[in-house]
Amino acid sequence: MIYEYCSRPQGAPRVVSDPDQLQVDPDDTDGVFGTVLEDFQENVEDNIPMYNREIDLQRYDGLSFERILEIFFDNIEVRSQAKPHFVRHFQDYFSSREITPRNAKRCVEDLRDRVLHDAKERKDALMDAVHVMSSTYDDQERARGLVKEHIGIRESRIPPVDSQWLLDAIGLAERDVLQRIVTGDKKDIVRYQQQLTSLFDVSILYILDEFHTRSQVGQDSHEIL
Repeated sequence: MIYEYCSRPQGAPRVVSDPDQLQVDPDDTDGVFGTVLEDFQENVEDNIPMYNREIDLQRYDGLSFERILEIFFDNIEVRSQAKPHFVRHFQDYFSSREITPRNAKRCVEDLRDRVLHDAKERKDALMDAVHVMSSTYDDQERARGLVKEHIGIRESRIPPVDSQWLLDAIGLAERDVLQRIVTGDKKDIVRYQQQLTSLFDVSILYILDEFHTRSQVGQDSHEIL
């Protein structure tokens, strides 16, 4: 997981058959983490000029908070899950500032800087809380055989890259290190939760179902995310 989300250089293979060949460091900012941050920064940087031009055009029609939000979401691509957080940023920013074109531009620059800063801080906090264990997916021959036979390890079933962390988790479960696997991978893993639970003595849970209404996680048992 650390290789995939933190350490994998751009262009490097996602599937590494020998875990001893994985070059991993929890402090790295490559992998999925780096790609997502880079895409976000490019999205904002590429579209800020159009946002700024439309803000300037509002000088003559009158600029409102609602219009600033409308222009922002018209020009900056934002996932639906993140939209409420972005709206809250605008609300907080303008709670103590006047609605002016200059502040509207500064608000987006502040948003960009804050997202990048907070993402790195939260990643560091998560890595500090994670107990890192060496991968052993290459040794899980029995579990790999069962997954292949009953589900399939291929792109249309459980993709090879996901099978590696899944086999790691199954190995930990069989050694009584954890009792359940909590994942956000609804498409490739959660849809097979019944088969996986029947094959192995471990629960497969979807993160939104498990933690959406809970303020604390991991109080009763060990988990792998």
